[in-house]
Amino acid sequence: MKFINKIKEIILNAFYPQHIKCISCNCELKNQNIYDMCDKCLHDLHFITNNFCIRCGQKLPNDLNGTCLTCSKINYNFDFARSSVEFKDCIVNIIHKFKYSKCKFLAQPLSYLLYDTLKLQNWKIDVICYVPLFLKREKFRGYNQARELAIYLSQYTNIPIFHDIVRLKDTPTQTTLSRKERYDNVKDCFKVNNKSAIKNLNVLLIDDVFTSGSTVNEVSKELKKAGVNKIYILTVAHAEFKQQI
Repeated sequence: MKFINKIKEIILNAFYPQHIKCISCNCELKNQNIYDMCDKCLHDLHFITNNFCIRCGQKLPNDLNGTCLTCSKINYNFDFARSSVEFKDCIVNIIHKFKYSKCKFLAQPLSYLLYDTLKLQNWKIDVICYVPLFLKREKFRGYNQARELAIYLSQYTNIPIFHDIVRLKDTPTQTTLSRKERYDNVKDCFKVNNKSAIKNLNVLLIDDVFTSGSTVNEVSKELKKAGVNKIYILTVAHAEFKQQI
């Protein structure tokens, strides 16, 4: 199995050579950077640095600040959520390759986006966690993309990782579900082991995309049960979920 994975890695590197071609458009990089993106694609990212909801991190119209309509009605289990970019244009393709095309190497450039966003927050973090995949799905995919992001972020910050969160159910995709259906879909889906190791700590929970917040909210519920103090959510992208509650 390790030999086969190594062969796959060699083939992927041939098509997506690291630090040489843009991870978005695949053009040759004239100016190398930590994001492995050409100037055009990097410029096309919709960074969320202002005018965002103070709870969920969703981008708001330029003339608005404060809390979005959804967050004014939901009592989240986490404290604050932030995302690096909006889930549109080139980042959609990059994240899809990261999740579904076995492009594990994309964790590194995407993790730099997370690190840039984290540095802007006034958060005291004791430990990094990540949203777990169901074991069967992780084996099929080859890795957990959230875990890979967390590993790099831990290296940049010297903050340890807590690995003892497990996913109990292989839930269906949430793509076509309503907000309520998404929350019902992941209800009681996670379990925290070794609870004493994170009791009274401040946790940074990592995932790739924040859409309705149902998944990170359910993980946060179990973390709160385990005695965690503060829970901060950090994702690469924030997808607009238009359905109101």
